[in-house]
Amino acid sequence: MSTRPADVDLFALYHLGVDRSGAYRFRNLDQCARELGVGSGQLQQWLQQAGLDAESVGQVPFDLAWWSAEAQFAAAGTVHDVVTRAWAALQQARPQRHAERFHHSIDYDRPLGDVGERAEQRRQERLAELSHRTDGDNEPV
Repeated sequence: MSTRPADVDLFALYHLGVDRSGAYRFRNLDQCARELGVGSGQLQQWLQQAGLDAESVGQVPFDLAWWSAEAQFAAAGTVHDVVTRAWAALQQARPQRHAERFHHSIDYDRPLGDVGERAEQRRQERLAELSHRTDGDNEPV
């Protein structure tokens, strides 16, 4: 069995998708457990002990979606700074824990939300526009 990681490392891996090397990759619970060399039950237990399970973090007014995006798009070499700042923000928000689940601004089924849909719509419009373009002799470009 693997040694239990520090709370900040559990947070970074499970919630932000950042592994010990600083690489970002979306991982579910099972993938995080494999990364740590333990079963998913053991990882879930560690997360619960640290108050970092999805339910516990969900009760904190902490913008996990924003920090996840920050970690995902951080330039190489700066992701550890993002993790440090996200961890500090979570620690600051924890005393404000709500009995009800806090409404986070991420839909895990549509992580880009309307942004992704709008980008796809603009791409389709641009493709249609380009397919109708002609040069001066009415020949397709």
